[in-house]
Amino acid sequence: MRWQIVVALVATFLGFVIVGTAAGFGVGIILNHCGSR
Repeated sequence: MRWQIVVALVATFLGFVIVGTAAGFGVGIILNHCGSR
């Protein structure tokens, strides 16, 4: 049963990393686009 908790924590951590990277990438594109104009 303990491994299910570990898998859930790892999945949640990876989810946050992916969302954070995507959000940072999107914000970078928006700022770059606004700055170029």
